[in-house]
Amino acid sequence: MVDDLSSQLSAIRTRLLVIHAEMAPLIFNCKTVAETQGKMHQLMVRALEELSEDERWIQHLQERENSFLENTSESTTA
Repeated sequence: MVDDLSSQLSAIRTRLLVIHAEMAPLIFNCKTVAETQGKMHQLMVRALEELSEDERWIQHLQERENSFLENTSESTTA
C-alpha cells in the first residue's frame, strides 16, 4: 500500500512540477498582471483536472477509504 501511495504521489509531484515549464512560454508575452494570473490559473486548473480524472488514482483513493472504514468498524466492534 505504501508503494502504491508513493507512486501516486510521485505522479502528482511530477505533473505539478511540469506546470512551470508549460507556463513560461505562455506568460512571457503577457502584458498585465491579470493576464498573467489568468494564464497561470488555467494551467493549474488543467493540471489538477488531469490528475482528478486519473481512474487509477480515484480507484486507489476509494480502496484506501474502504480499507480505513473496515479497520475503523473492526476496532469499534472489538
